[in-house]
Amino acid sequence: MIFNPAEENEYQAVRGLLVHRFGQWARENGIDADPFVVEAALDYRHLGTPDGRLGLWDQPHIEEFLLDWVPWTVTVLPDEEPVDAPGTLRCLLRYLDDVHLADPRGASLPELLEAVDAAAPRYAEAMADRSLWGLAKFWITTAAEQGVDVHDEQALQDFVGRAQGGEVPYDPEVLQTIVERHRRSSGPVRSEPQLPVALPGDDVLREQAGRSPVLRQLRELAEWAGRDRRTLTGSGRLRLSDARELVERLDTGDDTDAVRSSADLPRLNLLVEWAKTARLIRVAKGRLYAVAKAEPVLNDPLALWRRAFDAFRELPGPVRRGRGGRYGESVLFVEYDMCDVVLPRPAHCQGCRPDVPGC
Repeated sequence: MIFNPAEENEYQAVRGLLVHRFGQWARENGIDADPFVVEAALDYRHLGTPDGRLGLWDQPHIEEFLLDWVPWTVTVLPDEEPVDAPGTLRCLLRYLDDVHLADPRGASLPELLEAVDAAAPRYAEAMADRSLWGLAKFWITTAAEQGVDVHDEQALQDFVGRAQGGEVPYDPEVLQTIVERHRRSSGPVRSEPQLPVALPGDDVLREQAGRSPVLRQLRELAEWAGRDRRTLTGSGRLRLSDARELVERLDTGDDTDAVRSSADLPRLNLLVEWAKTARLIRVAKGRLYAVAKAEPVLNDPLALWRRAFDAFRELPGPVRRGRGGRYGESVLFVEYDMCDVVLPRPAHCQGCRPDVPGC
């Protein structure tokens, strides 16, 4: 029930077998279901999600499949009946549960059926929203609406020629929205398979954590804040003089020459927000100070690494993801450093390809 992205032939064979057996099960139980929707659901879990586990479904999977994947990929021509994706998905989930192919790590069957019921009222609107369609679906539907027999290859090629020549009427705003959405999409999101990892013992991990530059920065930031407290600006930010001192002391690499506010120092701000989330420092009455109860954690590199790791996932989304914002490079630096503690990179690796899975 799971295949690597490269195992396309194997996946196609198993998908065909699953659809066939589902059809038999549905007929035996007097259920009318659409096998094409079953194929779409399996394709969604195989290609459209990082883990690719065909039998593992959670509530977010239900909503994304019905309100995003199906409107994007499933074409319903003007003379065809609407596709009952919610109804077929309910049947597929029951089938997987009945034949013991449902992954126990997913939500329970009652929870999944409840999620389908919650998303179903929005399904028809999503299917009708042309801005959610894929490019192929947009042009095939446009051709069919203009009387083209889309099953006739020559007629479809003639339509494409007229469209390229500007002779076909269509909604340019909708097409532009679809094109922009297509450009933003990274395509299939399957993760590359990763080998199992054997972690070293706590003594080794503690020694490796003690060499972490990020943990040193977090520790020194807390020591700098101290119990005497540091006064913040009226907007709750570090004073610029303090920020410049910290940039030098922590060696964050921020450029302080042309800045007029500490808000323009992304790496330092990331460390401050991270230390707050990890409960190493806190703000009270316009002052920043170290949390006294965090002292045992600060003195234990492994305990500090674990708290920092958990806190990093709790950071606000724009800060943690760094997408399109000032934190992007800082977040990559943090991820490399934190992973080095448990997965040290080879000596020759410079961490230069964050766009490559597994790098």
